Parts: sequence; structure tokens; C-alpha cells
Amino acid sequence: MMNDKKLIALTGGIGSGKSTALKILSELGFKTLSSDQIVSELYQKIEIRQLLKPLFPTAVVGEQFVLDKKEIARIAFTDKVKHRELTDLITPMVMAEIVARTLDDELCF
Repeated sequence: MMNDKKLIALTGGIGSGKSTALKILSELGFKTLSSDQIVSELYQKIEIRQLLKPLFPTAVVGEQFVLDKKEIARIAFTDKVKHRELTDLITPMVMAEIVARTLDDELCF
């Protein structure tokens, strides 16, 4: 039997309407997945915060590695090198999570 299931990715810059489109698709009954949500979930893991600490010492502080997402965003969007380092660290983890959730039928239609 042919698999006619589709996985569609929305991409675009900050403020381009990705979250709005995702919300509309979800309201229409489509299964959705937000990479922003995955990043938020990753940021909750202490092992991820430990990896971020050397890159963003002013944004990850204390023994519990408390993370300030606004500070990470401020740094990453004003420093191209830091932005690249953050992207290089987080993107493979996000992609792995998307693949895992897709394979676990979470997104199967």
C-alpha cells in the first residue's frame, strides 16, 4: 500500500507568521509540531543548560544553570558568531526530536 502521508514544514524569519499559521492548521485539525516548543523543552534540561553556559555565561547562571531566554536571544541576535554557535548546538537536537516524534507516530495522519 502506498504511503500518502505528508509532513509539511513551515519556515520563515522572525515575525513572518509561522506561529499564526501553525495555530490555524492546528485549529483545522492538523497535527502540528513547533520547533520553538521543542527548543523550550530542550532549555528545561539541565544538560542542555550546561552546554549553553560556556557560550552564554551571562544568560546561564548559578549552580542550577538558571537560563534567561531573553538574554540568550539578545546576545544571539546581536552577535553573528554566537548566533551560529547556538544554531550549531541546538538545531541537530531539534531535528532529532522532530524525527523521533514523527517515527513514534505522533505526527502521523
